Amino acid sequence: MDKNDFRDFLKQLTEDRVHGASELSRQCLQIAADSALHGPARDPASLLSLLEERGLQMAAQRPSVAPLVNLLARWRLQVSELKDMALDDARWQAAQLAIDLMQLSRNAVRDVAAHARELVGEQKTVLTHSASSTVLEVFHQLKESGVRAIVTESRPLQLGHRMLAKLSEWAIPTTLITEAQMGLFVRQADCVLVGADSLMPDGTVINNAGTYLLALAAHDQGVPFYVCCESFKRRGPDMGQPVLDEGGGAILGAPDLPHVTAANVCFDLTPAWLVTAWITEQGTPPGRHELHLD
Repeated sequence: MDKNDFRDFLKQLTEDRVHGASELSRQCLQIAADSALHGPARDPASLLSLLEERGLQMAAQRPSVAPLVNLLARWRLQVSELKDMALDDARWQAAQLAIDLMQLSRNAVRDVAAHARELVGEQKTVLTHSASSTVLEVFHQLKESGVRAIVTESRPLQLGHRMLAKLSEWAIPTTLITEAQMGLFVRQADCVLVGADSLMPDGTVINNAGTYLLALAAHDQGVPFYVCCESFKRRGPDMGQPVLDEGGGAILGAPDLPHVTAANVCFDLTPAWLVTAWITEQGTPPGRHELHLD
């Protein structure tokens, strides 16, 4: 991958508000593998320098997306140990390390979904918000169980629409609602199931805007609120407070009036006390399903 292609990818990564954290992480790891195989380098030292620089640049574009930052950091550390290899061997090994982390991510999604499937059970109605690939995998594993879905539009990008084609393909009865109706429909659900872009050290969930309101509605109605989250989505204490990404206000279609400004914050924070269980690839602990960050 040459400099111009990589610059184009960085721009795409910065502006992407459609794909979830897991998908973005795997996209970056694929670019890391391509850079290892095809990036300009004369010797192992210049290759490792290029890969370190590109790994840091990708992480810097989306610093609030913890799995992207964490998986790229793990890859950079592994790549730094290849300095004594011949150039071609270092290229192959650096690419393979990125591919292995992509598979680690896919396996984690599969395992999270398996644990969520057991927790949800059969013949249940599940309400979800946004377009988590992990939650979609849960529905895939539940498709023969009599599951029913309630899906929010997830405005303004209508992220919920991404789920509808697959749910329809799997013959899962699905009701599409606006976020304004979450308080009405949550009482019809046996549980709420959402993904997470990141988790704070105390278990606070960073996810698509509207998640906090849905968690409040679920708590008010006594409906379990489950969060599907691979373990490497946790933010370390050294990562500080997250910066909540904002999209352009123009997409809201607000009238052009003086003294009116359209706000479009893409993520919100759901405090840990509203979460019934955090489901990771390790499963869910007993009791209240408290999240262990050790």
